[in-house]
Amino acid sequence: MSKTQILVAGQVFWAHDQIKELSNTYEILVTFIYFVTQLISIIEPNFSSFFSFFQHQTNKPLTSNSQAEFIADCKPEGKYGRVTAIYRHGCSAAKIGNFDKDVVDALPSSVKWIAHHGAGYDDVDIAACTARGIQVSHTPSAVDGELLYSAGLDVFPDEPHINPKLTGNDKITVLPHMGTETSESRLKMETMVIDNLKSALEKGTLVNQVWEQKK
Repeated sequence: MSKTQILVAGQVFWAHDQIKELSNTYEILVTFIYFVTQLISIIEPNFSSFFSFFQHQTNKPLTSNSQAEFIADCKPEGKYGRVTAIYRHGCSAAKIGNFDKDVVDALPSSVKWIAHHGAGYDDVDIAACTARGIQVSHTPSAVDGELLYSAGLDVFPDEPHINPKLTGNDKITVLPHMGTETSESRLKMETMVIDNLKSALEKGTLVNQVWEQKK
């Protein structure tokens, strides 16, 4: 019996052990490998072995270098034609574009879940996913069940211009838009994506489903 397939659209940079563990139960497919060789060789000396792991996990070519190619690969006879869940990293947009309505509508009928890497998910068409019965999760960083007396902000509507009401409020700390740019934060985010995939496939529910689908 064939394993349930998970498509990694993008790259898992930090949660290597977690994705390897997931591969014990599910077949992991990749659309492409996205990395900067010199940088990766510095921050992750074992990346070459991890790359080999991904090649070993799938007999599908590492292609889908455009949105049109990806859509073709999602047809029933394509190499992603029976995928059930998708791990989506924003870096995939460089090759296959955003998950807009055209892409979502072209996903295989077998796709039930998209686990998005990132708190924001403007590049995923939630309405199109909902219409197709595809549930979507993200990686929020929120304070639940507590009254918020202060805030630290690193995302603004009109960057680099910042509303002076924010900079003039002594209860608000304004930071550069680099809030998750640490290896620890990225590992936690990737692990959260994988936890959403595991919950979806094992229990039929997402841990961090987007609020639009909770109405």
